[in-house]
Amino acid sequence: MGRYSASAVSLFLIAGIGMAAAEDVPPPDVEKVCAARACRAGGYEAVVFVDAERYTTIPVSHSPYILDDGSVLVFPGETIAVQFSPNGDTLGAPVAVKRYAPHLPALIVKEDGAQPEDNPDDATLPVIKENLPADEAAKLPPNSLLISYGQLKKIGDHGMELIVEQNLPQTIKLGAVVAELAPGGYKQHYTSTCPIMPKMSGNEMWPNALGPIVLGKFHFLAAGNSFSCE
Repeated sequence: MGRYSASAVSLFLIAGIGMAAAEDVPPPDVEKVCAARACRAGGYEAVVFVDAERYTTIPVSHSPYILDDGSVLVFPGETIAVQFSPNGDTLGAPVAVKRYAPHLPALIVKEDGAQPEDNPDDATLPVIKENLPADEAAKLPPNSLLISYGQLKKIGDHGMELIVEQNLPQTIKLGAVVAELAPGGYKQHYTSTCPIMPKMSGNEMWPNALGPIVLGKFHFLAAGNSFSCE
């Protein structure tokens, strides 16, 4: 395996904007934010393969799962459940988050010059993996999404996948800001996703290596609306 040389901007270029525009948004005070809401510990780099032999790394620092605007920041190799408190037909923003052992493969690098390895912290996380999405969703707290993001294979496959399962009472829709790897950082672009029915899963796939992803614009799909992925 060879390491591909690619630098990355601070994740807070993404975390600071969530689903909003990037202009004139100051970076958040990480410690202040993490004193008030659930944050990942960070302190490592997620390994992302860019072709069969080479990989780059994505810095994962101390950062919130749920951002100021209610969107959700997810790094390659993470599986998290976010819980909502819906009010009638209004889904609202997520109110709680819990991390699980990753569904999708993930290697990490803990220090410069180190070889990629499994994240030892993953062994301490609860496992939720069943044969059917309905079985997995049944093990989540009520009104939750289970979000898994990462590469299709641990080594040598640069394709990425996002899997979202839910146990809410209605079909939901969300959007995503995808961070493509680019010289000097990330190139961000917004993409819509397909609706996700209760106790079912939604899958989005990309053929190229990506950095972190921000999910937001969570809402119930109104009755009578077409089942569109646009």
